[in-house]
Amino acid sequence: IKAGKILEEKIGSIRKGTRIEVREIFYNTPARLKFMKSLNSELSLISNYMEKIALSHPNISFTLLNDEKEIFKTSGSNDLYKAIHEIYGYNLSKNMIEIYAENYDYTVNGFISNLNINKSNRNNMITLVNGRVINNAFVNRIIKDAYHTVLADNKFPVVVIQIETDPTLIDVNVHPTKQDIKFSKMDSLEELLFDTIKKALNKADNTFKAYEETSDNTNNSKIYESLKLSFNINETEEKYCSESDNNINTLIKPVGLALGTYLIAQDEDIVYMIDIHAANERINYEKYMQALVDSKIYTTQMLFPIQIEYPKNEFLIIQEYLHNLLELGFKIEEFGTNTFRVTEHPSWLKEGYEEDSIKMILDLLVEFKKDFDRVKFNEKAAINLSCKMSVKANTSITVYEQEELINSLFKCEFPYTCPHGRPTIIKYPLYELEKMFKRVN
Repeated sequence: IKAGKILEEKIGSIRKGTRIEVREIFYNTPARLKFMKSLNSELSLISNYMEKIALSHPNISFTLLNDEKEIFKTSGSNDLYKAIHEIYGYNLSKNMIEIYAENYDYTVNGFISNLNINKSNRNNMITLVNGRVINNAFVNRIIKDAYHTVLADNKFPVVVIQIETDPTLIDVNVHPTKQDIKFSKMDSLEELLFDTIKKALNKADNTFKAYEETSDNTNNSKIYESLKLSFNINETEEKYCSESDNNINTLIKPVGLALGTYLIAQDEDIVYMIDIHAANERINYEKYMQALVDSKIYTTQMLFPIQIEYPKNEFLIIQEYLHNLLELGFKIEEFGTNTFRVTEHPSWLKEGYEEDSIKMILDLLVEFKKDFDRVKFNEKAAINLSCKMSVKANTSITVYEQEELINSLFKCEFPYTCPHGRPTIIKYPLYELEKMFKRVN
């Protein structure tokens, strides 16, 4: 075929598989040729598309060549994880988490990246529906929402997710290139996909590594795996058995502070560096989130009520949602022109910072205006409060406070990042430290 015309048809030799060669694309279509980008840009787009096709059919071996140089090759072993390894390499595949779940309408399986791997765009969020590569904004949003508060807002995970469903539940005729589809029973898919990713992330070890793994040799007996701690202790429980506390203290011990910002700790074969502020943020965030959704509210009456004055437009917005604040434990009443008086507040506000916390919550209420959503409000309030009320950098803390920080952090549901997605813990296994000091090969 040349320029869209069949030049010759003839009998060819029997060949296993299919070989497609493309040369001088759009050479006779100046209007299309003019808008082509550089060679590397076009090659990147081709490679990206072929990678998605290879991942959607792991049972078929794909080889992509450019000027006789191999760009990637898959084995066709029908193993999705192996295909990910062959395309993305060892360092990424090592940090992938397998997922599987199903309900009456959908089956979801595949792999998602832990927090050590992230990208600056959505290009590596690959969704396959019944073997078809699709790019659905709603599905991408569900995946990103599942990483909310554990991954920075401007970062995106690497995922390869296969969704199987009855063809009658999807409409493939909503996009000219068939790259998007429309789902029926979207609520069912959203709940399944969100919960599956969230549970997988909570169960996995997301501790950030301070080194890069470049070898897939897993037979070396000196490689130490990080200890699997139980991070699912109920935060609301105030009594812990002494045996449990002793186990935690035995596993990780504080060593000291570095640069006034980082806590150095260790267990038998791993050194940990903990960001004190980020760790405090995670602890406070989970505490505030639990308090905001708890049905039982304990309040404290103020000996000296706080008076806060607002511009008229903001006063009217806050006035409209006073009943929502009352449900959270804030007793606020009008007191003169454009002024509120706070006489009672929930007991979980940090002592000594009650006024700052109340002003922060009222200002947040003004931001929401008419689009008030209780769930989003609780989350934003918990994030803002946890940041402002946490220990600041260059603040010296005692050995007892260091131990309390470690114990509290590892009791969190997700101790690996602060609510903004920054790491709380970075680990240095003994083997990697010995490699740095040339004690081992």
